[in-house]
Amino acid sequence: MFLLLSTAFAGALGVSATAPASLYVDGKPLNVAVGEKPAWLELPGSGSHVVAARTSSDKPITSLDVVVPDGFEVTVEYRDRHFAVTGIAADKAQPQAAAIVPGATVTVSANGTSVTVGGLGVSVTTPAPSPAPAPPPAPVSTAPVQVQFASTDGEWADLYVDGEKRQEFRVGTAPVVLSLTPGMHKVEIKDFMGSETWASGHLNVSGTTEIKLGFGKTSGVEVYNLPGAWGK
Repeated sequence: MFLLLSTAFAGALGVSATAPASLYVDGKPLNVAVGEKPAWLELPGSGSHVVAARTSSDKPITSLDVVVPDGFEVTVEYRDRHFAVTGIAADKAQPQAAAIVPGATVTVSANGTSVTVGGLGVSVTTPAPSPAPAPPPAPVSTAPVQVQFASTDGEWADLYVDGEKRQEFRVGTAPVVLSLTPGMHKVEIKDFMGSETWASGHLNVSGTTEIKLGFGKTSGVEVYNLPGAWGK
């Protein structure tokens, strides 16, 4: 079995064991206790290193060739009669370097770029680039909007906005323009005595163009130039 990742930093090899055996790296014995933390070797540079397991009578059990590039820390674990590469870490691991491993797959997600070497249980993760900041929200106008109210039938009526009487309409009264702040306003049309409500609803004031609406005793309220602005 052969594992190759390519980049350029200082490397180290860690060896651990979950089964008893005499372990060697490049023919040199390692003091590795079963179930303990890995024994680490600082490596002079990239190149192939042989990790081997032998019996207490010095008979070969298995071996693994590993290339540890500068900048990577590779951990290898001896299990029952075989080795497994259990981790690869790198301060500046580049996915394009790891992707040259035969059988490797590359997955890009919000958490970073993950490179997995098939069959070895090995992953290399690099941080994802910070997303571009969201553009600031478009400014919302708070300037008053001109709203024109016009009687369509000449009936004597009073106009109420948000519960306040704003205008009396009598025969011949010209259209009246009021300044209303953006947002929802309650509009009521009542008879001149204030005892009967002819129309009642909510006007959603928005935009910068003057809003024009008409009303009548039997026709109700109609907004001429801002569809959807009038509702109950």
